[in-house]
Amino acid sequence: MRMWLGLWLGIGFLMVSLQGSSAVASAYEFKVGALDAWAIPTGGRKDLYQQWVSNNTFKVGDSLLFLYPPSQDSVIQVTKEAYNRCDISSPITSFQDGNTAFKFSQWGSYYFTSGVPGHCEKTQKLAVLVLGANGAFPPPDSASASAPALAPGAGSPANSVKPTSSAPTMQSAGPLGFMVGLAFGLYALLF
Repeated sequence: MRMWLGLWLGIGFLMVSLQGSSAVASAYEFKVGALDAWAIPTGGRKDLYQQWVSNNTFKVGDSLLFLYPPSQDSVIQVTKEAYNRCDISSPITSFQDGNTAFKFSQWGSYYFTSGVPGHCEKTQKLAVLVLGANGAFPPPDSASASAPALAPGAGSPANSVKPTSSAPTMQSAGPLGFMVGLAFGLYALLF
């Protein structure tokens, strides 16, 4: 009886320590296309940006980093309709600083293209589906709605993907929590 009591107390303490621990879930900054610059795709790679998007998962809190020579290019956020028609006449927002970071503040579909005439037609454009911070998919209607405006954010071109912020989440207690639970269980078993 005493052995079972000690075992259950040890397991109980371990469970409490697991729930009390926290970890850091990071938001990421993605360098668009994992390239040196936001530019017209070359070498017959017309699907370059959409292929890059399909290899990544974007969540609320993440950001895109567009790097480009400001005297030669820009980036604009547009509606789905403007994206499909390559209509750059009425952007939701536009940037020309050469080091543009967009932070996703809400889930849904976002559409980007170069603000330079003719570049969108040469496939310098990007459509991104942003999931909720917990990885949830947005409702089906959000994919066809106008794109939400992005909040500009600071960025660093050092890495194509790097943690930029954090939020608490749950994780295992790790070795310390396990050892404390085990020690408590053994103490209860022996004494």
